[in-house]
Amino acid sequence: MANPLDPWHERLEAHFKALAETRATKGLPVFALEHGLNVDERDTLAGLLRASVWKSERLSKYWLPWTVYAAEQGYDYDGDEFWSTFDARTPGWSGRAYRGNLRAWYRKFHQNYRGLSPSGNWATWFSIIAWPITHAILPRDLQHQLARSLYQVRYHLGARIGDPPVELGRYIASHSYDGTSRFRNFLQQEEMVGRIVHALLSGPGEDASHLIEPQTLSRIVEDLQRASHARQWLRETRKTIERFQSRGLAARLPGSATTSGAAPQGDSPGTAARQIQAQIRPRLTLRRSAADAWTLVAELPSLRPLGETNPAIATFLRRTRCSVEGGQGMLPAGWIYSGDQRRVLTRWPASDRPLVKFDGAEPIVDHILQADGRISPGPLWLFRIGPDGLARELVTGMVRPGYSYILVTATPLDAAEVLSATTIHCEDVTAYRLDVPDQLDEAFLKTLRVLNLSIAKSLRVWPVGLPASTWDGEGVAEWLEGDTPLLAIAADSPMDRYRVRLGGDAPLDLAADAARPVFVKLPGLPIGSHVVVVEAYPPGESEPVTGYLSIAIRAPDPWIPGSSGHSGLVVTARSDELTIDGLWQQEAEIEIFGPVGQHVRVEVELLGSGGEALSHETIADITLPMTTETWSRSLATFLRKEPSPWAFVSATSGTLIVDGEALGLKRIPLTRVVSPVRWVWHRSQSSLALRLIDDHQGDDPLTAEYYPFATPTRAQAISTESDDFTPEGAGGLCVAQYGDRQEAVVVSARVEGDLKTLLIRPVIDNLPAGPQALPVLAAHIKRWADAKCVGLLAPERRARVIEELAALASARLCGRDWAEAETHYLASAQGEYHLRQLASRIGSAPAFAIVLARDLVLYRSIDGTAKVNQFASLADRYKVATKAQCKAALDIVTMLAGAVPLDGAALEAAIGVAGRNTAVLRAARLISIGKPCRFAPPQSARRRDR
Repeated sequence: MANPLDPWHERLEAHFKALAETRATKGLPVFALEHGLNVDERDTLAGLLRASVWKSERLSKYWLPWTVYAAEQGYDYDGDEFWSTFDARTPGWSGRAYRGNLRAWYRKFHQNYRGLSPSGNWATWFSIIAWPITHAILPRDLQHQLARSLYQVRYHLGARIGDPPVELGRYIASHSYDGTSRFRNFLQQEEMVGRIVHALLSGPGEDASHLIEPQTLSRIVEDLQRASHARQWLRETRKTIERFQSRGLAARLPGSATTSGAAPQGDSPGTAARQIQAQIRPRLTLRRSAADAWTLVAELPSLRPLGETNPAIATFLRRTRCSVEGGQGMLPAGWIYSGDQRRVLTRWPASDRPLVKFDGAEPIVDHILQADGRISPGPLWLFRIGPDGLARELVTGMVRPGYSYILVTATPLDAAEVLSATTIHCEDVTAYRLDVPDQLDEAFLKTLRVLNLSIAKSLRVWPVGLPASTWDGEGVAEWLEGDTPLLAIAADSPMDRYRVRLGGDAPLDLAADAARPVFVKLPGLPIGSHVVVVEAYPPGESEPVTGYLSIAIRAPDPWIPGSSGHSGLVVTARSDELTIDGLWQQEAEIEIFGPVGQHVRVEVELLGSGGEALSHETIADITLPMTTETWSRSLATFLRKEPSPWAFVSATSGTLIVDGEALGLKRIPLTRVVSPVRWVWHRSQSSLALRLIDDHQGDDPLTAEYYPFATPTRAQAISTESDDFTPEGAGGLCVAQYGDRQEAVVVSARVEGDLKTLLIRPVIDNLPAGPQALPVLAAHIKRWADAKCVGLLAPERRARVIEELAALASARLCGRDWAEAETHYLASAQGEYHLRQLASRIGSAPAFAIVLARDLVLYRSIDGTAKVNQFASLADRYKVATKAQCKAALDIVTMLAGAVPLDGAALEAAIGVAGRNTAVLRAARLISIGKPCRFAPPQSARRRDR
């Protein structure tokens, strides 16, 4: 009796064979989603396959329908769980066939029908599910992200829409920095991405069937159209592409000719370089921090235009950290590439070096930044105070009657008759205020000439009509691409006529009107820099009065729903990278500057893999300015309130939102790399439960263990199947291990009872004797220290476990008597007497111990090489230890405290250097656990220390 799946298998064989033959001539791949089945046929085939599983039939005979079925599951993939959904939709599958069979069938599809083979990290980590998800072409959870990425680069796609698919895909990937980790994995398939973009953006008259099967393409487009944001993004992108192509047809006037082989003027390398340079010039602004005090802020345009010239440059800008001259600390990779940035500077930047410096070399970037990424040379910098209270730099050195200015200089000025000193929170410079009166006398003019300043009083050119996006009031304006600049021209003395020139175009002569301004419209200016020259001719004179206006036309920044285009906020992220885990571990640091006294709300939004909101919490509602110390206190308070652990563990991306209401809104992306094996946490009816998601399905066996807080070194096996696991009691550490990779989470639950039950006292009684315990303790400390923390008191309970493990390691290294002294000290009030008692047990020169205890506050304020040098200098003075032993002892103590990643080989080497010097190990331990306090050392020790 014929199996009902036979005709389906034969139909799919014929379909994919024909498709493969058509694509072979052009070297194009085939996707399993291109099966050509409609909705009813897909449902019928799925029902027959499920029935086949239920009947325990041989599945491999119908491997082709199974690849189609799995691709459909991949199309619905939401980035969270693949196998649990697959098993739920296919009863009996998990117990009927090994999942590796599915990978074998896709490899057969690849060989028989030129099916695309997944590659990159995504394919390595998710070695099985990468196949059906890749063959789903564009799963639903990625569709809105792709539409947004196309929208963000729509103004530059027109020039690249004809590029080969692999180059187009590489360009999209290099400019899609803020998507989820799964979307970035998807973008690694550069050729596939390029083909999808070609198909999505092809004009109505272009046949895209050679790229993607028509019915499949229509399905993807229809699904994109169902989501409101994606639909709008895609529509606007198409309009921009069509507008670009129309402009290309009218690039020359009818009848005009160009020399054969000559490049159009707008495409010359010199023109492109000038356009890039004009768009990356930094600007300086002074913001009030008090009534008569100013803070220097550097406004840094995005380097995205530079990256758009070359994918290799874009990759360098996205993956390389940078710093800002005069600012503090390193900034995360992609910081200046992601958009325009502001940075508070505490030291005046050097004018002979680029304002932005990268932690690596890229000759083209270095050359352009050196040429046009610096501040103006000085030695005097002029800022005009605007009606909004901001002082913006003027590079012209020209002042106007009735305005106020700030002068900044590296050398003091002697002009007390016109200048008044003001405060600037910036090292190496002095600031003065200059109020220019409406009527100027000769003495005032003479002083201005001494200061190399001039008075603008004859001719004025300024933008009117549609407001410029930027206008400094003295000759520099900026509009967005598509805007039509409108200029007004007026003189404060009689003029016969005006002559207006734009670049190398023919001049335009206009009759002057003494009673009102003359208006000039400049339509159709392309992206780049333009200079307008206005000459005013006084009656009877042949020499004109000349004025200049520098115009920059740039592509508009993409609008993000819910954000504001205006901002009076300066938000600075000081961490190298802002991640969800870093936020929960209190490693993310931000500063917010703005008007003093303004209320600002900081929120965090956590998103699932499909972009759906999992949680939206308020971290703080504060009054500006917000320093890193204020932020740390607010974040610690927020985390103690136990925000939703399910959202934290399950989120694949997020956003830190700074809402200043009228001041504007800032969004800082939070990222997370999704692991093939991961823990998720959710609430059951009566408790919190964990589930282990395994999508790696590699050759390395997967194991899972649970270490309770109460017995943190005793492992309990956990099932690696999809069943929920509910930790008993207060919780503990859950660890999943496969190969050399580990995924761990510390989960903490509420415990009923009094305060004594909140922090658990661990019991550790299964260690080997003697020195053999040290590597075991080190492994446990690393396991606990590397894990994420979720739930009430999870960080505190983990810290208690690590402290107990470190104390046991200290006892093995330093001896039982020292361990007893440590226990007494930690249980005491930790005052002067108790610290001296602990120091006396070091066992070396008494003065060494007293001086060490006295200087604990110093050791807490320094780190790294400075701490080693200070410790080694003291130990050498009292002949306690060598510098190598001091460094080894500090390394051991730091590693055992879980403060740095623990390496077994490094620990063994350090013990080999310092292990026999008990005094230096005890001294290092004192530095680690001692609480600084003020006390007077004994007189004898004071004399000895001299």
